[in-house]
Amino acid sequence: MKINFQCARYILLSDFVVEKVVTLPETEFKKLLGETLKSQAFIAENIEWMKQDSDGVIHCLLVANREGKDGVLIDSDGHDWPYSVAYVPETATLRYPILSKINQSLLSAVDFIVEQSTLFSKEERWKLSFDELEKQTNLCLKGETFLQETLRAMLLCDRGPIAELNFRDEYMEIAQQQCFRPDEPKGITQVNMQF
Repeated sequence: MKINFQCARYILLSDFVVEKVVTLPETEFKKLLGETLKSQAFIAENIEWMKQDSDGVIHCLLVANREGKDGVLIDSDGHDWPYSVAYVPETATLRYPILSKINQSLLSAVDFIVEQSTLFSKEERWKLSFDELEKQTNLCLKGETFLQETLRAMLLCDRGPIAELNFRDEYMEIAQQQCFRPDEPKGITQVNMQF
């Protein structure tokens, strides 16, 4: 994952690794945002965690707002103040990497199902086994009600090609919107233009 770090004199797009999470009360967090070049005790105490490695990856602190969802990534470059910072509006996936992995698996599943629906299925309703979905996307849905319901919400929220999604023991049954079926005319007409 890459993020823009605002450094003392420039902006750097870099890969990063969160080495440690430091949580601050909202008042201290807002103070940090307003005084990014000021010495900070928590940075001095954690200098060993912050560095840039030989591959250019920034190893940094994630400083999270205790009362909010936001935070900042900090690399001190050996200083007791934030040499480079990146604002993060939502820290949950950085604090809990499994959320990012689950999110990516769900997005892959949505893309796969939509692709299968629009490109290959000429049926109004079709089935997709959990085993095939897992093979294609690494998302295991067997017995995972929360993931099933999340996938359903993702597929049905944008009014795309999926009209309905029902889960069974070993597969899901998918109903396509009629206008997205490959065997249906798409309403495209040829227009002859003369210049």
